[in-house]
Amino acid sequence: MIQEEIKHIILKGKLSGYSIGGGFLQVQWTSPELEQGEFWLFKFTSADNKLVSVSKINTRYVYTRRQARKYVPMIEDLVINLLKPN
Repeated sequence: MIQEEIKHIILKGKLSGYSIGGGFLQVQWTSPELEQGEFWLFKFTSADNKLVSVSKINTRYVYTRRQARKYVPMIEDLVINLLKPN
């Protein structure tokens, strides 16, 4: 997936949920163009927050507990930072 496609997904969508484990941070992102029940999955390495992949999925993961909501602003910032030029 090219950078422009990723930017389009980020600008049109919003955070739907996330999962941390197995050395990865997986961020589920919604977008208006997607069919109901589909999501974009951004996969980052947990160690240095580098983007590994972006894929379309149609499975909603069971996401984190209530106390993990404190990470939401950090995760949104991480995805939004993909909009900045390298």
